[in-house]
Amino acid sequence: MTFFVPNIIRRWFKHPVGEIIRSRKPLSMRRSSENFEFSSCGLEWTARLGFYENGRLGEVFLMAGKDGTPISTIARDSAILLSLALQNGADINGIRSALCRDEAGNAMGPVGALLDDFFARDQVTGKSEAAATMEVTDNV
Repeated sequence: MTFFVPNIIRRWFKHPVGEIIRSRKPLSMRRSSENFEFSSCGLEWTARLGFYENGRLGEVFLMAGKDGTPISTIARDSAILLSLALQNGADINGIRSALCRDEAGNAMGPVGALLDDFFARDQVTGKSEAAATMEVTDNV
């Protein structure tokens, strides 16, 4: 999927009219994934992470509470936005550092906690793909 830059955005980012910015790189239908649980904001969360063939994180599903509750909707919407950002080439480290944190540097929300837990788990298990998984290393 490609799109063209509207005039207002073109002025902000100084793109010439009609320049294609980026197209979303969807994940393959058969992809590796990882499920895990973590705690944040006094709730238990379940996350499922989907990966590109090169091991880079490409999608996130986040669940908490009962379906249809405000918290489950916020969780799903947050995960959708994160997934779209990743599939459009966003820097995961930039996203992670931009999320809300307390004075001690701990994530205040579930998306930040999810990313922190994922980074910490990869460091503990010593997975060699950890850095490549969480960094954008190629143009998508």
